[in-house]
Amino acid sequence: MITSHSRDAIFIITSDEPLGETGNSHQHYCDVISDMHSVIFINPPPRWELMSFLKKPKVKEVRKNLRVFCYHNYFPISFLKIFFTKLNDFINCYFLSRLLKRGQPVIFWKFDHFRMINPSFIQNFKTIYHVVDPVFRNKSDGLMASGADLVVTVNTAFTEHYKKLNPNILYIPHGFRKEELLPDFKKTENVTGQYAPYFIITGSINLDLDLELLDRISNEFSGHNLVLIGKEVLLDEQSRAEFKKLISKNNVHHLGPLHYMELKNYIAGAEICLVPYLTSRENFFRNPIKITNYIAQLKPVINTVIIPELKILENKIVFNATTTDEFISSMKDVLNGTFQVDKDFVKDYISSHEYEKLVNQILDKLFEK
Repeated sequence: MITSHSRDAIFIITSDEPLGETGNSHQHYCDVISDMHSVIFINPPPRWELMSFLKKPKVKEVRKNLRVFCYHNYFPISFLKIFFTKLNDFINCYFLSRLLKRGQPVIFWKFDHFRMINPSFIQNFKTIYHVVDPVFRNKSDGLMASGADLVVTVNTAFTEHYKKLNPNILYIPHGFRKEELLPDFKKTENVTGQYAPYFIITGSINLDLDLELLDRISNEFSGHNLVLIGKEVLLDEQSRAEFKKLISKNNVHHLGPLHYMELKNYIAGAEICLVPYLTSRENFFRNPIKITNYIAQLKPVINTVIIPELKILENKIVFNATTTDEFISSMKDVLNGTFQVDKDFVKDYISSHEYEKLVNQILDKLFEK
């Protein structure tokens, strides 16, 4: 059994999204933990094909303390999903175990509810199941939660559900990277020289984004540019046509996806950061990590998503708007100085929610006697 935060422990982090250029929770935790410990990150599998059974998982060293293990589905999971997932886990765990030293303490940190349900061939481990999305409908979610030593949630709304599956629950909000706090001022200067004055939206361009509101913003604030950073993943022709019309405007600019550590240089030059989601959509549920990117630069945030966890920041830096008119009015209030950021309060909040501190809180709870 692991009895302390051993320096010898190796962290195995799983996610249903690959390690890469998107600043999601798994990416930030992986970066921070690998600064302190040895980490193996398990990338999700490529598409299953008949020859998959002949492949061995590849292991790539990304940098000191961080290796990426490419999980393979040796059996298709289109039917008997749990059975074949466990069978795939069994084979992948065999290869994974060969990367570990005999008796080495292991901490599984799972952002993934699909894989490594019951690790085989690996001993002396503890498991953290870290829930950042509403995945309650998946049977594997219940198996992950009930089998974990600790369940961490980013939303207090999740806690009642997981308390029924596991008594060891910890609420931890999205955090801040120290590296995110300091933009490259030369790069920011280049951005402002091209787009200022401008508003900014980061994240995927998807069906939850209120394109009508963005169109109105571009009309109401014709003297400002609207800068969108993120991948366009609209699924229907009508939405794609609306988006194409939007970005054809002279004051709307879609820059596509950027590396997550580059976002700060664009956010730092913006006058207002926008979170314009269609919250009335069926089954809508979000706690956007992008808000922490905005807050890190002490930028005012106009937001349509009512997030109880951010209530402490309401009217300090986050200004909620439940209607289109209220959203536009709030933007005007920021521009004319009626709404102002309480920088001292926000800096204290950021300091208390740095990822290094959150990691230690989680590990303290994991090893709590």
